[in-house]
Amino acid sequence: MPRSAGVAIGAVIAVLAVLLALQSVRLHRAQRDLASAPPPSVGETPNRDDGGPLGVLGKVTERPVAAKDAAQGGGRAEPQEEGFTERLLNEAIEALLEEPEEEGAEGTASNRGRGKRKGLHSAADTTAAKGKKRGGEDDSKRARAVQRSKRLLNQARDAIHNGDFEAAQALLEESLEQDTKNRQAYRGLAQLQSKLGLSQEAMQTYRDWIEAMPGDALPHYMLATAYEQVGLDAEAYQELLQFSQISAGDLPSYPMTASLMRRLGMRAEEGATLEAWAQVAPESPDAHRALADYYRRRGNYGAAVSEYEEVAALMPGNVNARMNLANALERVGLHGDAQAQYLAALEMRPNDVAIRLQWAASLRNAGDPYGAIDAYQGVIDLEPGSREARTAWRQINRIERQLNKPVKPK
Repeated sequence: MPRSAGVAIGAVIAVLAVLLALQSVRLHRAQRDLASAPPPSVGETPNRDDGGPLGVLGKVTERPVAAKDAAQGGGRAEPQEEGFTERLLNEAIEALLEEPEEEGAEGTASNRGRGKRKGLHSAADTTAAKGKKRGGEDDSKRARAVQRSKRLLNQARDAIHNGDFEAAQALLEESLEQDTKNRQAYRGLAQLQSKLGLSQEAMQTYRDWIEAMPGDALPHYMLATAYEQVGLDAEAYQELLQFSQISAGDLPSYPMTASLMRRLGMRAEEGATLEAWAQVAPESPDAHRALADYYRRRGNYGAAVSEYEEVAALMPGNVNARMNLANALERVGLHGDAQAQYLAALEMRPNDVAIRLQWAASLRNAGDPYGAIDAYQGVIDLEPGSREARTAWRQINRIERQLNKPVKPK
């Protein structure tokens, strides 16, 4: 692990510890309120209406982040984060779920190269041979159980697809009986239980996963999200801390940690995690984009511009990178620079009326009403009768009224 990564993770953990002490009163109040609430019934999502940060068998369903629609009046459009965050989490979790390669079954180098004369086997050799045979039989039995577990997991996925959740739960439980280290089965069972409103059972499944594989970071994260779902922020924090310690230095842990910190309201710690990610992965467009989005949400548009510029430099042919940078430049009043980015995006997508609407709005904000009218007219010409064209007509009429408005004498 790079020294810089270890230092960054250590700093984040230290900040987390401070936050826990500061938030203890609020957290205990939340626990008390939850304890007095009735348990959720089957079919309900406990205490939240969004299904949580993870859907059944790994699909992310994080709550949407509000964004302005450029088509509604031609104003600034903020970057949509829902799909971006969803992709980050899915990729990070899948990366941590990758099965490690098993060690080879061959013996040591000294044993592999050693020959024996016929009829001269010692008692120790005989015992070793029996042990090797038993070991081979055990390995074969284990391999068959693992394969059965995987088949049952696939059958459970089919059952979920067909809406037979009861059968799916039974198949997942049987899959874990065959292989107590089937991480996909633990995840699938817990998420299915959560979807069915069985939050306590889901938490227990994650605890079973932790007990079966104590060195695995992922179940701590999953349990943390389950706690956060029902408002147990203190418990969620403790599991997040465990996840951070076990996964220190793993790049997928950064977006996962930051996402859960955001849900817990830990804004400063979320920022520290994202900054650490950008430092240890300077060539990652995702790291810079996530940090830029964070700065934008916090109102630090100057810092957001710098990070969006990094993304655009790393992905010069990406339209979204250009648009995000343009929107941030608009926020700091650099309309000319923003228009250059809009035009660069239009070179890649010349018929994209949404980009044209934002370009037109930038021209209007910069004090170029006639340029804005021409840009809005381009939208109408491209898609007459569309919602975007109607928006463009309204904006043209508004600009023309302003141009024809008589100047009041001083």
